Amino acid sequence: MTPQELLNHIKEQNTQIDALTKLWEELFPEFPQPGKRQFQSWLRTYDFNTVIYGLDAALQLCNKRATKTVEGHEGTATASDVVRYASGSMKKQKKERADGGQ
Repeated sequence: MTPQELLNHIKEQNTQIDALTKLWEELFPEFPQPGKRQFQSWLRTYDFNTVIYGLDAALQLCNKRATKTVEGHEGTATASDVVRYASGSMKKQKKERADGGQ
């Protein structure tokens, strides 16, 4: 990778982080953002669309928790629950893609 390619990659990643930060604010206005490092970690492990998928899946968790008991937890989800659930969803999505969608 050339220095210019690296700079372009960093610029693209920062643009993606800005977009994901705005998405987080839209989906989870009640929670503080997990921080730039969490978004960087996700983007180093998963592609942009997989991160979006994980955040959307975590929104579903929040909706379920708000209406009923899910996996033994009652009440609303926490910011930590959202990050963990999103991460697990991203991991599952990446594995499914690697396995050919099975």
